[in-house]
Amino acid sequence: MWNFQRRAFPTFLKQNTFTKASVNRGFFVRKTMADDFLTYKNNLLEEINNLYKEGDLFKVICLLENSELDFELCLQLVRTYINVARQSGDPYTLLSKAQTLLDKFSKEGHENAYYQFYQGCILFNQGLINDSLVRFEQALKFVPASDPRLLNNLMIYKQLALKNQKVANFKGCSEEIEAKILKHYEENFGGVPTYFAKVGQVKLYVIIPNAEYDFNMMVTVGLSSKNQLNKDNQGEDLELCFPLDKDFQTHDPTEVPFEISMFKEVIENIIYQDSFVGFGYCFENDRSFSKATAFNGVMLTAIGEYPVEAQSLTLEDKTINFLQMIPLRPLELNFRKQHTALELLEQFENHHVALTPFIKTRIDVCNQIV
Repeated sequence: MWNFQRRAFPTFLKQNTFTKASVNRGFFVRKTMADDFLTYKNNLLEEINNLYKEGDLFKVICLLENSELDFELCLQLVRTYINVARQSGDPYTLLSKAQTLLDKFSKEGHENAYYQFYQGCILFNQGLINDSLVRFEQALKFVPASDPRLLNNLMIYKQLALKNQKVANFKGCSEEIEAKILKHYEENFGGVPTYFAKVGQVKLYVIIPNAEYDFNMMVTVGLSSKNQLNKDNQGEDLELCFPLDKDFQTHDPTEVPFEISMFKEVIENIIYQDSFVGFGYCFENDRSFSKATAFNGVMLTAIGEYPVEAQSLTLEDKTINFLQMIPLRPLELNFRKQHTALELLEQFENHHVALTPFIKTRIDVCNQIV
């Protein structure tokens, strides 16, 4: 733990002279208190900037918590609380500290873009999505033209909030349709689905290895309530399937496997999309799905290893297609952007790479010298 002594802002004397205390601290007492504080603050901001470059955010917190704060320094501490909270096992304590600090400067922050943005970030991380959107919209009113970075961050958070809002409002399917989908899985996928999680109202099940299929299969129930119309104006929806190695565990006591996080992220993206999602659909993530993997995109295809009757379910008003999620590496994703889904599938076939089940150590089929 770092032992920072509180950094007091140097006191201005009526006689404009030195005191023993000020000399001992190494502070030069200027003619005006404003000049003193400006120098003090600039030095502090430079130190904070260096600590951010080093990635030492805990030192930033210790430094600022033991310093005199004005509005600008308050925002620096709030910013750091939020960044550390995102990686903390107890984010709510830090978010509560950030909120308390912002409340002290509510008058100064009323028309400040950063103040409103940080208010929105706190609400977003607390799960108060609708309230966070109000703050993001307020922040957008005050973003200076000279700060494109803030504008970009605002738009990213606003889009995330809109996505979460849409996922939260997604209704899922009726009990009747749910029963039909589960029956289809049981009759065509070789086993009884076991529930293990939810994404909004979309339920996630796993079908464990069985006599017919020697691997785990993660599947959705409820994604088909997206109520899509195809190009022929007919109802055509989907449920998502993700075949995984037979040793894969959906319940890891130490951390959530990246395969589940990726599955959930793709489900959220499908819900958020207004456009039709079907065979060949390609989703690009803005980063790899995990620090431990290079996969940064997915493509949807027919389910490998399964007969035709397992691929779809016909209801009175629509058809539900069961599509397999295929994670893609960067070069594969780039290839898919320039070619059809079938052409990319040919690349896998030509390199003898099986896609069912998913193997995270497989080669990148587009990583070759031409």
